[in-house]
Order: sequence, then C-alpha cells, then structure tokens
Amino acid sequence: MSRPRKLILLVMALIGLTALTASSCEATSPLKEEQERQNQAYDQMIEGQPALIPEYSSDRENINFWVETWGMEPGKAAYVYLLTPEGKFIGYYVMEGLPTSKCKMATPTWDFDKPSGWDTEFLVPAPGLSGTYGSGAGECNTYYGKDYSSGSYMEFTVNEMTMMTFAQPLPLPEGVEAPIPLGFTDLEDM
Repeated sequence: MSRPRKLILLVMALIGLTALTASSCEATSPLKEEQERQNQAYDQMIEGQPALIPEYSSDRENINFWVETWGMEPGKAAYVYLLTPEGKFIGYYVMEGLPTSKCKMATPTWDFDKPSGWDTEFLVPAPGLSGTYGSGAGECNTYYGKDYSSGSYMEFTVNEMTMMTFAQPLPLPEGVEAPIPLGFTDLEDM
C-alpha cells in the first residue's frame, strides 16, 4: 500500500472516530433529561416568583447589638444563670466577658494535607495550640472563663440545664428565691 493511500485511510479513520464520538456525546441519557427538567423547573420558578430583597435585616441589627454589647468593652461583666429543666434557678456566675464553649478554638481544627505522590489534598485533623488533638465533641456543653472579682479560671458543664446570660443582673419576680452564687463573685459585690 502506497504512502499517500495509508495517509488517506488514516485520515478517514480519524474522521469516522470523531463522528462516532460526537454522535455519542449528543445522545441524551435519562439522567441528563431529568437534570434538564429540573433546571427548566427552577428557571420557571425564578421567573414566576423571584426572591424578594429585604429592605431591612433584623438579623444584622441583632448581630451589631451583640457586638456593641460584648465586643466594645473589655472586662464587661456577664451574669450567667443556670436553671433546671423545670425552670428553677440553680445558681449564677458573674464572669468577666461571656462564657466560652470548649468547642471554640483560636486556630482551625482541620487542615489540608497532600501526601507525597497524590494529586489530591485531604482534610485532616489539626493539633490545637497545646499540641494535642481533640474534636471538641462532647465538650460543646462545657464553658469556661474568668470569675469577675477574683480573676480565677472557672469551668462548668451545662447538660440538661439551661444557661441564660445577661449584661446586667436579672431582676427576680416576687416570690422567686434568689439563686446562689456558684463562683467567687456575689451580686451584692457588684
């Protein structure tokens, strides 16, 4: 077979392969048809019922209020009351600043790692500032902070209790027994 003839056959084979590949790409599968129907339905809903844009956000106002209350005045007293599931007072803490959940970390708890020889990065646990690993799981209901008058470290766990935190002492209704101080600071000291 002559060289030009081989070249022509090779070109024809490539054209045939390209045509075959292109026709298989254009074939629709049931999954593709379903995705197209979903997209069509979504587009129809957007056109018929566009999302409204609010003129005001109470969420943003509350976030800003939180920042104004707790994020502008270092050392502000937080009055933390613990209640039973039935709503009866157990006691209270007066803390310097808000109580912090043990789930909160100052550094990320996860990191990306790319093992040698791999093209993919994996999400892996990262050590905490203490050099140890922990998930925080089971500790999200444990809080810590600084006692307001003594400056000592304090930690407490809220399992089935309710914790309420205020920026000022809670006025008690008549007939409700005053909760007892659980830390070093008494409301009478404030």
